[in-house]
Amino acid sequence: MKTNFFIFGIISLMLVSCYQEYPAHFRQYIDVNASIDGLKTRATNASWEANDAIGIYMKISGEGLSVPALAENSKYITDGTSAFQSATADGAISFPLDGTDVDFIAYYPHQTTITDLTYPVNVSDQSSLPAIDLLYSNNAAGLNSQNPDVGLTFVHQLSKINVLIMPEDATSDLSGLTVTMTGVGTSATFSLADGTLSAPATTGNVAFNMSSDGRTAQAILLPMADFTGKSLIIAFGSNSYEFPLTQGVNITSFEKATQYTYNVTLSSQALSVSNATITDWVTGPSENVIIGSVGTAPVTGGTLDDPFTIEEAIANQGLMDRWVRGFIVGYYKTTSYKSFTTSVDDVTSTTNIALATVSTETDSTKTFPVQLSATQIRDTLNLLDHPENLGREVLVRGDLATYQYIAGMKAADGAVINGDTIP
Repeated sequence: MKTNFFIFGIISLMLVSCYQEYPAHFRQYIDVNASIDGLKTRATNASWEANDAIGIYMKISGEGLSVPALAENSKYITDGTSAFQSATADGAISFPLDGTDVDFIAYYPHQTTITDLTYPVNVSDQSSLPAIDLLYSNNAAGLNSQNPDVGLTFVHQLSKINVLIMPEDATSDLSGLTVTMTGVGTSATFSLADGTLSAPATTGNVAFNMSSDGRTAQAILLPMADFTGKSLIIAFGSNSYEFPLTQGVNITSFEKATQYTYNVTLSSQALSVSNATITDWVTGPSENVIIGSVGTAPVTGGTLDDPFTIEEAIANQGLMDRWVRGFIVGYYKTTSYKSFTTSVDDVTSTTNIALATVSTETDSTKTFPVQLSATQIRDTLNLLDHPENLGREVLVRGDLATYQYIAGMKAADGAVINGDTIP
């Protein structure tokens, strides 16, 4: 009897061991097909692209997502179709052998490291729209090894803004035109556990992704319910146009999964925003907006006795010989605001300085570039020769115009610093 019991025990242990190790020939791996709700489009394309990657979590059906989970952040990629395969053989997800029902949570674009089920969202850089077009899926539920087909339906979590530029003269060359939206949220966090987006952690100005001909601008932005203090700035050469978002009639917020299109007509007399439609991703109403002639309204401020703040200078682009007050916070290493640095060790020329509302600003989107043209101004303000100017308050006079691809000042020819007026 002891021998029989001993043999029975060995067999039992072998069976338990085999179950716990999940041998490959016992496993039922998941088959993944993914679509995007609505028009099934991402930020820029009509379908998935080859090597697009999603992250997948598997959990017991009906329970909340937490870590550890049955599968965590498994990377699945596609060849450009709706079918996704595990990026690695070891990373393939298989169903529980005991037939337990499971649910799936997935997101795009995949990120290697996810901490506390929190996905970091940052829209300050619009150079690659698909890279910031956050998608989320939680529809695949109650599945098991008898039904291995996992159909994931993704939903856009952010808002898409299109700006279509139409010059008064259809043959006009608009290359170099820039579109910026001011005062919007630039970063937040997204919970993979419950699919909620936090309030913005930071705010600033966002430069849109521009077409080479300057006629189309696109951006993926955080949803927003309040347009107060937010404007669409279109800058071209020495001209600048502003459309305060609060002037919209039907479009009064940016909702998630919704695409907004502004058809903007530029003329020497006025900026016209017509047929601002909300199209798929989600279809919505349209509105016609006409903005009064640029420069006809009296502008106060911008004088030596009443200088513009940085915000006022941005709102009044196109005006000439205006004074602006701000703090010297750094320098631009190239011809783009993205090369902004606060380190005087990085300064290699005397051509520019960066101003900001506060002396400790480090966000390039909140800076105001100043071109140091006049010899006396350049010799006095530049950080290469005068690193001690970093952090100092200054008044500068010049033409309010696009510089370093954002609202700024060109041809600075007057300044006041440390109580000294130059020239």
